[in-house]
Amino acid sequence: MAGYVTDPVWRLAFHLIPIVLPYTVFICLVGIMTSCCNCFRTYFLPSLTAVFQNVILIGALYWICPKYSGQEQLEVLAWSVLAAGVVELAFMLFLLYRMRLLPVFSRETLAGCAVIRNVLSKASYGILGMSALQLSMLCDRVIASWISSYAPAALYNSDRLIYLPVGIFAVAFGTVSLTEMSHMAAGGRVADMMDTLMYAFRNLLFITIPLAVYMMLFGMPLIRMFFYHGAFNETALHTTASAFIFYTMGIPAFACLKISVAGFYAVQDMKTPLKVSVGCILLNLVLNLLLMKPMKQDGIALATVVASYLNNGILLYLLHRRFGAVPFRKIGVYILKLLGICIVPCGVAYMAYRIGAPVFFSVTEGFLDGSREYSSAIGKMISFIIQAVPLGLASAVFGGIFLCAGIWCRIPETEIIREKMKRIFGMNKTFNPKTGG
Repeated sequence: MAGYVTDPVWRLAFHLIPIVLPYTVFICLVGIMTSCCNCFRTYFLPSLTAVFQNVILIGALYWICPKYSGQEQLEVLAWSVLAAGVVELAFMLFLLYRMRLLPVFSRETLAGCAVIRNVLSKASYGILGMSALQLSMLCDRVIASWISSYAPAALYNSDRLIYLPVGIFAVAFGTVSLTEMSHMAAGGRVADMMDTLMYAFRNLLFITIPLAVYMMLFGMPLIRMFFYHGAFNETALHTTASAFIFYTMGIPAFACLKISVAGFYAVQDMKTPLKVSVGCILLNLVLNLLLMKPMKQDGIALATVVASYLNNGILLYLLHRRFGAVPFRKIGVYILKLLGICIVPCGVAYMAYRIGAPVFFSVTEGFLDGSREYSSAIGKMISFIIQAVPLGLASAVFGGIFLCAGIWCRIPETEIIREKMKRIFGMNKTFNPKTGG
């Protein structure tokens, strides 16, 4: 242990931990307060806490950290994390005050409230499940470190990109669906609860399947745009891209798992998702050990994807056994249909990018060279924007053709989008999502 303490990296870690550790308390309190607001169907304002956090961190990275060097930059970043936690907590306290939800603490209230005892009992299973998940992620990183020095970073960087759409769409659908399904389950409306679950499930598949195909197709440009600077060289680029391809296959599973688990949480069943999760985590560990040698970091990514799909499948099967109304055959047909209508958008978007990107880069080459005269932060931002424009155009081509193909194939979700666009432009034809007409 003495050797670790004298190591500069470990000494820096021990110095930064006391600074960022209070953030864990703040973010836990923010999570509880957010849940209270969600129970009253207030979603937008609590979600702004993440915006505050990102604004503070990005501001510190771009405007404060460059004024320092070496370890001082990390210390500034650590203090910015703590400041973000304080701002988030203060905002949520103000929000609860405006909603008249601030609790009054007393020994009698805490000791005699059956609801608090029930929450603590249910939360223990969630704590165990999240602990097992974090342990699984730690095992993935440890096993990756046995492969090469690039493997852990490749998995981490791929994971960050993959969870961008998952964090945006799956968390939003999961939060709203859990609240609504909990109200329905409490009122004994189990059939309505399952209809809501399947409606959210279909919408997430509609969003995440084309996203997964798009991110698989443009994985290399995306990784280059986000990470290709500093110590991130060609070897890191290709190592990350190979793991990223396998991770993209799991985007629908990662997202839909939020809905599958919510079906059990709505009826206050915390044990079943925990048992299934632990079993899939053990399977993930076994697959990691089997695939790490022939596939390296790609095998770890593939193991995570397989375990996630199995977790979803088991949870849906158990929900079907308990409540019914899980149309497995229709879900399978729907998935195949979405994959089918992604073929044409893929080809057109890829050709548009292959033709348009070199032309755009050649036109902006002089401007990109001139960006080096600015600070490194501004230069990187200019480089990011220049790379993002061709990808943005390819995304617009892909999305437009996909929506047109979906309308032609009479997919209800695309019809809903078309109806909303008609209402924006003043056309008032109504649409029934259940009948598709």
